Amino acid sequence: MKKIILLFAALTTIATVSAEVSTPELDFNAGTSETYEVGDIITVNGQRGVVFVVTSDGMHGMVLSLDCCYEVTWYEATEWAGSYPGWRLPSFEELGRLREVLEEVNTALIRTTGKFIGDDIYWTFEFPNSYEWTNACAVVTHSGIGTSAYNHFAVRAVSAF
Repeated sequence: MKKIILLFAALTTIATVSAEVSTPELDFNAGTSETYEVGDIITVNGQRGVVFVVTSDGMHGMVLSLDCCYEVTWYEATEWAGSYPGWRLPSFEELGRLREVLEEVNTALIRTTGKFIGDDIYWTFEFPNSYEWTNACAVVTHSGIGTSAYNHFAVRAVSAF
């Protein structure tokens, strides 16, 4: 198991792409009746993010933070995500939903930050099955893997809107 975890950790990449395109930003806190789509950049509680889940009426959903930390333990990831009011680590299911729309999310991230989600391993706040040795789980955005809370992986916070 250690060899598999180390292999996935070795495959963790940070890709940077230059982008000079400005993206209109929607402010969820403005109290408008705007509708949103996957890939929209919005502000929730003062933190910018990209919409990755949206209800059928387009008025509610989940947003993934534009900010990201790399090479942090699960404990550091939890602290970092909680430093933004109303934001937290994503669930295993939420990262699964992110995988379903990864192309749209990456397009928005490249337009906005110049970085995209590659084969990075991201922390969740839960473990996807009963085989728990901590409350943590790391998930590769393209497949999935569980690991120890003391490993160092990436984190992005999520929030509902």
